[in-house]
Amino acid sequence: MTNFITRPSAIISRPAFQSILNDFFANPDVHIRRSTNGYPVTDIYKDDSGNQIIEMALAGFSKDDIKIDIEDNTITIWSESFSDQTINKQRRIARRDFSKRFVDFENHLDLTSSKATFVNGLLEITIPPQKPKDKITIEIK
Repeated sequence: MTNFITRPSAIISRPAFQSILNDFFANPDVHIRRSTNGYPVTDIYKDDSGNQIIEMALAGFSKDDIKIDIEDNTITIWSESFSDQTINKQRRIARRDFSKRFVDFENHLDLTSSKATFVNGLLEITIPPQKPKDKITIEIK
């Protein structure tokens, strides 16, 4: 007997897709909580200027322990491995590796203009919105 692995379809009907979108926009807090659960404690919100803010509680880390990578429309925040030599043997709460990835699905953010600060164990990344683009008319030849 052969075992078949069922893979999700690469296409989806318009009503099914609309249902997914409607669910997301009707109750976005549920989806945002899913993306911020786990280690490290994370919060995502917009400030009064329209910037997207990502905050992470990283007590015990230094700014050199944390890496932030941007590729395409994705920002990844991660820490490198900690060897026994880098962790104080007296420390009872250990730092651990992590990687969190956030995707700008609508391409509304200017990820390459992001700014990060790290003060008293709190990492704050400020991501500005994309500037509106001018309308372009293409000449037909």
